[in-house]
Amino acid sequence: EEYDTALKISNDSLLSGTYIFLRAQVLAQKRDIKAVREILNMQMMKNINKAIIFAILEERDSMYYHLDQDKNLVYMIRSFNGLKDFDPYRKEERYKAYLKKNYLPITHWNE
Repeated sequence: EEYDTALKISNDSLLSGTYIFLRAQVLAQKRDIKAVREILNMQMMKNINKAIIFAILEERDSMYYHLDQDKNLVYMIRSFNGLKDFDPYRKEERYKAYLKKNYLPITHWNE
C-alpha cells in the first residue's frame, strides 16, 4: 500500500510506456478517478487491464464489459481467477456466469 512510492517509480521517464497499467492501477487504488480516466482515454490498454482498473474502482458494469471484450483465454486460464482485485465479485452470479461462459473453473472462492 505504498502508493506514492509506486507512483514515483511509474513516473520515471524510462518506464513511462511500460508501467502505464501500474500507474492506472495505483491511481485507482488511491481513488484518483480523474487521473485514471485520463490514462484510460489516452492509452491503449488491454481489456483485461481495464477490467482490473474498473474492479478496483468498483465499477461493475465497466468491469464486466471489458472482461467480455477480452478473448485472451490463455491469460484468463492462467491468471484471471487468481487476481485479488476480483475478490469482491467472486460470489456474484454475474461473475460465476462469466466463468462458466469462458470454461473457467468455479472454485471454493466462488461459493
